[in-house]
Amino acid sequence: MRPIIRNFLSVIRRFKPAVALNILGLSVAFAAFMVIMIQLNYDFGFDKFHKDYDKIFRVEFVQKTNTQAVISHPLAERFFESSPDIIAGALTYSWKSTASFHVEIDGVLNFYEEKSLTVSPEFFDVFTFNFVEGSNKGYMAPGSIFIPLSLSRKLFGNEPAVGKQIIHNSLEPQTVMAVYRDLPANSIFDNYIYFAMPENDPQANWRNSNRTAYIRVNDPSKVPLLFENFKQIFDFATIRGKTWDESDAFLRFIALPDIHFVTDVGWDDTPRRETWITPSKRSATRGRRKRPTSLITPRSFTEYPKLC
Repeated sequence: MRPIIRNFLSVIRRFKPAVALNILGLSVAFAAFMVIMIQLNYDFGFDKFHKDYDKIFRVEFVQKTNTQAVISHPLAERFFESSPDIIAGALTYSWKSTASFHVEIDGVLNFYEEKSLTVSPEFFDVFTFNFVEGSNKGYMAPGSIFIPLSLSRKLFGNEPAVGKQIIHNSLEPQTVMAVYRDLPANSIFDNYIYFAMPENDPQANWRNSNRTAYIRVNDPSKVPLLFENFKQIFDFATIRGKTWDESDAFLRFIALPDIHFVTDVGWDDTPRRETWITPSKRSATRGRRKRPTSLITPRSFTEYPKLC
């Protein structure tokens, strides 16, 4: 053993530059490997913290060559009710906003601006949130909000936040109904203040495509049949003057973890990544459009843009 060690040390002393270059090269290679693995873990782990994430899909509206991540409120509700395979359906406003408000503590007004998103009450039936105060069991009525734990600490310190109010600059006072644990960074949703949709929203009409729709299903394998069923029971001509086929329109469904990779859709401000990486099997398309029906997932492997 000692002769081997002596020979090894002798080689190192004799070829110091070559040894240094080899060690440097291995160090760089391992560092690059770790960075790549961290990035892949981040990208492929998008929204997988939700319970049964493989059963959650975003509903997209496609007409001719245009695909959009928004849909009209009444059309989405009709679709949610169209099949027993849809366990829950949720809507969000298609835009994120900044909530300006103040909180009174010990007679002092403290002003804040925080990111917010308005959602339907069923949002918390589709997605999994870990509540540290309150819960989603009660109905999320207008005037109530859900806030992240980090914001609760920022506003109220270590005191319980449920039941406290924030005074919104343009709305009625909002009461904290629940506090949820902050979401991971690799999620299409941020740590928003979640507001409840108004019950009589004037923008919730057939003509306004200003909602993003999500569904939770009991069996992902049945998702391709959801639009075919809906097409049979809902007459698209009642709102557009033409049938689904005449309008060259259909609904497409994107698996939750794959939303991060979709690049061919408009009105979508979720975090996205352009990549050559193949989407998961559960999101395999049935090919390019000939006579389009419902599609699950982005596009085929060869259609993704190059890594940039």
